[in-house]
Amino acid sequence: MKKIQYLLMGLLLFLGFTAKSQLIEVGLQSNPDICKYLKTHPEKRYSKAVLDTLELPFIEDFSDSYIFPDENKWTNSMVYINDRYCINPPSIGVATFDIIDHTGSILPNAGAAHFIADTLSSQPINLEYYTFNNPATYSSDDLFYFHSLSGLYYPADSLYYSDGASFINALTVPYTYNAGDDIIYYYNTVLDQYIDVSDSLYYYDGFITDYVYIEQIIVNEYTPADSVYMSFFYQPKGLSFDGPEYKDSLVLQFYSPYFLQWRSVWRSPGGFEVDSFLQVLIPVTDTIYLHNGFRFRFYNYASLYSVSDAHEGGNQDQWNLDYIKINRDRSWRDSLLMDVAIQSTPPSLIKSYTSMPWKHFIIDRPAEMSDSILITYYVNDTVGKLITRNYSWSDMLGTYETVDFTPLTDNADPGQNIFQSWLENMNFNTDYIDSALFKVQVFLKTDSTDYKVNDTVNFYQKFYNYYAHDDETAESAMYLGIEGASNAKLAVQFDNCKQDTLRGVKIYFPQTRENEHENRYFYLTVWDDNAGVPGDTLYSRNHYKVELTDEENEYTYYKLDSLIILPEGTFYVGLITITEAYPILLGFDRNTSSMDKVFFKFSGDWQQSNDTGSFMIEPIFGSDFPISVEEVLPENIEDFSFYPNPASEMITLDEELIGNNISFINYTGQIVLNEKITSAEFDISALKTGMYFIRIEGKNKNYKVKKLIVN
Repeated sequence: MKKIQYLLMGLLLFLGFTAKSQLIEVGLQSNPDICKYLKTHPEKRYSKAVLDTLELPFIEDFSDSYIFPDENKWTNSMVYINDRYCINPPSIGVATFDIIDHTGSILPNAGAAHFIADTLSSQPINLEYYTFNNPATYSSDDLFYFHSLSGLYYPADSLYYSDGASFINALTVPYTYNAGDDIIYYYNTVLDQYIDVSDSLYYYDGFITDYVYIEQIIVNEYTPADSVYMSFFYQPKGLSFDGPEYKDSLVLQFYSPYFLQWRSVWRSPGGFEVDSFLQVLIPVTDTIYLHNGFRFRFYNYASLYSVSDAHEGGNQDQWNLDYIKINRDRSWRDSLLMDVAIQSTPPSLIKSYTSMPWKHFIIDRPAEMSDSILITYYVNDTVGKLITRNYSWSDMLGTYETVDFTPLTDNADPGQNIFQSWLENMNFNTDYIDSALFKVQVFLKTDSTDYKVNDTVNFYQKFYNYYAHDDETAESAMYLGIEGASNAKLAVQFDNCKQDTLRGVKIYFPQTRENEHENRYFYLTVWDDNAGVPGDTLYSRNHYKVELTDEENEYTYYKLDSLIILPEGTFYVGLITITEAYPILLGFDRNTSSMDKVFFKFSGDWQQSNDTGSFMIEPIFGSDFPISVEEVLPENIEDFSFYPNPASEMITLDEELIGNNISFINYTGQIVLNEKITSAEFDISALKTGMYFIRIEGKNKNYKVKKLIVN
């Protein structure tokens, strides 16, 4: 697969440049999510194998893990836990195997020869014996309590059980005793003195003429007859840039405590793609595994067409793994999980965007708001299930209370269900003026036997000061232009809901091996609309250059050097590569699709993109933030002070500000911290290094906007 792609790239370079040849998709050189997570959780950088024996059933669907696998179930952290690279998983969250290590970087041993890339190893599992509650029942009037000090057996007339309100004599009012029920022995009824004797009960066996102890817990050794089976789901490629070739593979091994060695029990070659997950069932019945300390592990073999592929093509050879289940009393026919699981995060609740300016949204909420929320879940059973679907939203910046919506209950058929819950009464509201952030929660209520971990999903609906087609996470990257080619133009279409000032553009430029495209200049360009394609140029400057952020899904902000007041309607934002310069690499989001909004031009007419996904380019609107405080000083503005500046951990504010709200706004206009001031000492340790504007929201006063440098 990769060989064909690179041969094609070389052929295109040799034959000349077609329009399609100048948009080339490649994998990322790092995993931005892992890199970002490790900055706030540096202790996760070093995997720790703390062995802790588990009992069956073993169930793992990765729905309650984030970035790294659960340390209570796994001994290493090489795989990436996510819901971004999969298509139609059995439950939300998968483990992705690729050529990225646990630090978020491409493995140093990646090369043309076969190499082991990611590994996922389980904690030890006890397959020597298992326990279960004694299912036996007895009449309470047949019970005896054995007093170990005296060696006497006390009959049921001194034993009592509880009905929830009082103690009842087990002899005079007998009931069906289940092994493990609470039974007490009254040794002094006058003083109401008793002890719990639940673990010291016997019955008399007349056949053997002896007392027999009532076991509360039964212990059995595992044998092949217990029919222990392991099942899991896997998917090659998914939404990744490049899937595994035939010679690549995903491997499963079992560890035998008896022989102290790993043995391969299953392997799947690459070379194919599917839009669903394939299920595998494997018996764990060989006696060499039926011991305490059994383990299993998955790993993937990867290979690159040439040593430089990892740097040219980036991350590749990806597999997704989901819903691992090991239990006894199964068979090769036991493919049903008897579970209802949410499969994916619902899409944006805005019709045309993932995010848009709040002041634009409120112009016509009904026109911009989606009319429904899509909940995708899977009923893994042969019969339908009665399911109650719930959702709510919470105002994260303002003071509005959480809004819960009327639950909807009906029967869901086996298989995938896409439920469209109409949002007739859902209207986002906040008392925050400039921006809004809403936490949306979707959760299912099913029967008591359902695995509950995968029944809930949360996501955030953002309304800041920019339009976005992408979800702000890149799955791959796209080269615009080819070395030595003429100017390559890329334009992304947006529809402005109101006349407003375009003041900048955010663009995500991914890292490369040597960051060779950094500092390359380009024209930042704005076009008006010409019958559905970019028209006249409204703004174009060539002094902008590629500036890379530090390996995160963070954008570079480009401020326009002259104001552009855009009327309501369609416009385009993009860039043009410099003549005879090298290509530019742009972040590409594969989980959204705005291909009908993307246009490119290398010669001739504008063409629409055929690549499913979204370029990570976002126009920013609104009045500009001041360079100096004096630029925004109306006559009735109050001054305030704080120190130190620069600061890193704490700042001290004027005490008169206590009770007001304080906002910290970054250079793109995004509110990154908003809290009520409860003390003159204010904690800013959550802020990253950089420049911020401090805005005080007074009760009866307007305050200056001031700059803060965090170092």
